[in-house]
Formats: sequence, C-alpha cells, structure tokens
Amino acid sequence: MIALSKEANIEDVNDASPLISLSIIWVHFYTPELLSQSISLVRNSLGKCNLSFELIVVDNGGLPENFVDFQSKSESLSVMTMSENVGYAAGINKGIDLSSGQKIIVLNPDVLVSESCINELVNALSHTDIVAPVLYLDQAKMFRLPTNEQRDIVSIILAQLGQRSSFFARIARRRWRTHTNRSLLSKECYELSGAMLAFSRETVQHLGPWDAGYQLYFEETEWLFRAKQARLSAAYVPSATATHLYAQSSQQQPLADTWFSQSIERFERTRYPRWQRALINFVRNWAAKKPLRIEDIKTDAGHSMAVKEWTYAELSNAPIGFPATIVDLKLSPEFSYSDALHLVKNLPPADYLLRGIKPSDKESRVQRLVKKTD
Repeated sequence: MIALSKEANIEDVNDASPLISLSIIWVHFYTPELLSQSISLVRNSLGKCNLSFELIVVDNGGLPENFVDFQSKSESLSVMTMSENVGYAAGINKGIDLSSGQKIIVLNPDVLVSESCINELVNALSHTDIVAPVLYLDQAKMFRLPTNEQRDIVSIILAQLGQRSSFFARIARRRWRTHTNRSLLSKECYELSGAMLAFSRETVQHLGPWDAGYQLYFEETEWLFRAKQARLSAAYVPSATATHLYAQSSQQQPLADTWFSQSIERFERTRYPRWQRALINFVRNWAAKKPLRIEDIKTDAGHSMAVKEWTYAELSNAPIGFPATIVDLKLSPEFSYSDALHLVKNLPPADYLLRGIKPSDKESRVQRLVKKTD
C-alpha cells in the first residue's frame, strides 16, 4: 500500500493496490496515542481473520511527526493528511475513495476492539448489509453504551416534552429503554453508532457517500436513515465487542457544541416535512422556557442504594436521564456505587445521574455523581 502525506490521486492509488478483502479506516483528530493503540488492537483482531487487508488513517489534524516511525513499522498502513479538518463524514468518504477492499470498517481512534471483533463483524456481513459491535465505556465491559436515539416524530416530541416535564421524561425514558434493550437482540436496528460500522463496498455504491454537510454528529444517523429507506438491513453483532473511550476527539474541538446544533438542524430540515419541523420547534421552544435541571431533581445519597433490587443501572449526564450507559446487573452482579464513581472520573466534565431500574421497569430515585465542569 502506498503511504500518503497529502491528498493523493485516488485512481492511481487504487490501480496500484493488490486485491484487498477488507479496508479499515480511521478518521483522526488530535488523539495520536489512542490511534496507535486502536491500530495495534485492530491488528491483533485481524490475526483471527484469514483476510487480505489495508489500514487507512485520514488525519484531520494532530498527528505528530514521529507517527511516521509508527507508520513505517506498520505493514499496509497509509496516512492521508487533510489540509484542514474536513469533518468525520467527509473523512470517511476520503478514506473510502482511497480504499480498495470489498468490505469496509470505519471507526474512531478511541475505539479499542476485542480480539474477535473484526472476525465477527466480517462474518455478519454475509447476511446483513450494515453491522456494528456492542460498545462499552470501560474495558471491563460493564458499562454498555446505548443505541442512538430514535428519530421518529413521536420519540422526538416525547424527548422534548421530557426536557421540561418529569411526567413526560418518565414516559420518554421507558420508550427509550425498551428500544435500546431490545436492539441488541433484534435482527434490525438503524440507530447504530458511527463510532464503528462495517459494510460492503456494494452498500456504499447503493446508498452513496456520507453527507459531508455534517461536520460532526448525525452523519451516521442520516446514512442509516437512507439505508432504512432503501430497505437495506442493519443490526448489532452481539458477539462483537469494543470499548469506546467516549468523546476523546470532540473534547479537543471547541466548536463541537455548535456543530451538534447545526447537525440537528440539518437533519431535521432535510428529513422531516415542514409541519413536523414546526411542531418539533414549538415543543422545543416551550421546553426551553423552563427546562429540567439536574440540581432540581430529587436524589438519594449513594449509601442508600439498594443495588440488589435492581435489574439495570443507568448513568447519564442529561437531566431527562437518557441517553445513558447501561449496566445489566444479571451480567455484572458485582456492580457497586464505587464502579460508577470510578467511571465518571474518566468521562468528559459534567454532572452525572445514576438511576436504578427495578423489575417491571420501576425506577428508583437517582443518585447524583458530581464531576466539576470546566
């Protein structure tokens, strides 16, 4: 594989490449240590596969000069350096254009795969068009990341109503909880995380490129929306797991909050009819006049937690209580309050709420785990 220092002639690169079964693409932004670790773990996982492969890094910024030393020791690794931060979606498109593999995996530099992850994803592509691993926040695989939020009109309106009303917040949480818990067992889920996705080149040709108008956030939501419309299949692969060290790149970008707002506006403008957008904005403005605040939520002290009575624990930094990372206490009966405190120390600055879920979806009162904000 030809190593690149600047945007290259894609046709020349692909013509020079041997037949490749699998292309793996990272879009990097100021997390070089994590990128090196992610590449090493992917190589280890590829050892379980009998595939020819290529590794491609699209660098939106922050790769140090000494990364060339790492690159020189890494067979089949190419780096494509952007002159500016083109965003995650455009970075993926650049990487796909450069690649030649029949199957493609895209992932963040802060995703650390398990030993069998790559093999499980590739095998699943034989019967599903787009697949994703189950992601965890911790390497012990206790705190599972949820699916992305549903973006149908009912879910959006309920979530907005819940931003102001505790009554609607409970309804929205239960609807979200049902969806996110069922999604792992379902043969169909279009709310997959773009932190790591696998698909075939044929799927890309059918759907077209990712929408580069999304600088950050919602790019996978829009692409999977198109997949659903095209009746392509998408699902989790429960046997494929990885750790996602959440928001490591976005923390380096001061415009991340602005891009999030712009991405929501773009998605709603391009995907919903005018009357639905008017309804969403009306409810959103109503909720913004008197939003729920974490400091207004009734909480219990941590020592009063009855963890043994719970079936799930949920940890969220949103007053509405979701999206939240989930601990399944049937799988992790050793979970304790201190585990949540330890995890919060490694998460982005925010105030975090821990909620227990009892049988029959009955919620316990929340515990507030405070981490000082910047």
